[in-house]
Amino acid sequence: MFIFKPSLIPILICLFCGHVLAEDTSGLEDVYSAWRIREAAFGRVKVQWQDQITWEKGGIQAANAMFGLQDIPSAQLPCTALTTLCLAGDRIRIERDEQSPDGEGATSSKPGRNHRVESFDGVEDRFYFTTRQPTGEIHGQPPEDPLAHFSAMAIRASLRPLAFFKKANAQKNAKLIRSASGSTLAIEINQIVQGRKDSQEIWVDPKRDFIPYRLIHTVDGLPLESCEIEYARDGQARWTPRRWTITLNQPDFRTRRCVCVGTVSDFQVNPSLEESEFRISFPEGTWVADAVHNQSFIQRANGERRLILPEEIERRIRYHDLLTTEPGALLEQSRTLTAVLRVVFMIGNIIVLILVSRWLMARRSAQQH
Repeated sequence: MFIFKPSLIPILICLFCGHVLAEDTSGLEDVYSAWRIREAAFGRVKVQWQDQITWEKGGIQAANAMFGLQDIPSAQLPCTALTTLCLAGDRIRIERDEQSPDGEGATSSKPGRNHRVESFDGVEDRFYFTTRQPTGEIHGQPPEDPLAHFSAMAIRASLRPLAFFKKANAQKNAKLIRSASGSTLAIEINQIVQGRKDSQEIWVDPKRDFIPYRLIHTVDGLPLESCEIEYARDGQARWTPRRWTITLNQPDFRTRRCVCVGTVSDFQVNPSLEESEFRISFPEGTWVADAVHNQSFIQRANGERRLILPEEIERRIRYHDLLTTEPGALLEQSRTLTAVLRVVFMIGNIIVLILVSRWLMARRSAQQH
């Protein structure tokens, strides 16, 4: 987490348009109503898109000489990612295969490989990702925000625009800004976050069913994130996202972190989706932390599981050793070895005592003569 599983602010940024603006609160419900219709129309979708991401030097982690840290990445680093998203009501599956700068290649300006999958079938949230070992998680509640990754903000804004208001509790702070000509609208949300003015703007097009096409996020008036979305009509005359450009800045608001250009390669409405698509089957060898049953296990072939005992975790037994043994076997070996070492230690102490005793006796005998 995807692990990355960190939460980002969902709807994000670009540069302010510069139109003469006036507040208009009467049209907000018109926008919300159009968005409800839009969310219903795209209630069941399958989308695939390709990202071209350019990370600037230090875009992941800026250097800190005090602690001897390196810039990550150490130079400008281009990466690619392929994402497939399935949505059906509250069920979701998102799979992302990327060349990631937070792998081993980050400090050498070479991308590493990263594969992440998250699914929610209405009962369990499952998460899988590859690191040095394949890792999985199971939770018994809906995922906090599976579309939190910045590269998915355009899809979220386009297909689930109302979800932003529910998450940010922003409706009470929202107001509609209309240009003097009336041809462009923006929903502006202003909040105070950690003592700073946090402002977000969602620019919508009244002529195209109020679709969000520009997202702007500023802090104290300084640009933090932006997103420009391009649309095209599908066969049913629905406006679907086709391409977007996302720009992220560093917290200093002056240095760019990265630019992400996303291009949709496949967009299906009301596709045939199997129930199994919304429940990840962990690949063989995956270490899974199961919060539902309060246990950990390694997935084996044919659906079998190698349970990991709490004591094995406490003793920090290596993954590869657990992978090739049965539960508790290494603990028995450890106990046997400990017992043997204790016996050897006792025997060693006895031998030392005997030798010292003989040496003392020999010394006394020599002193008497």
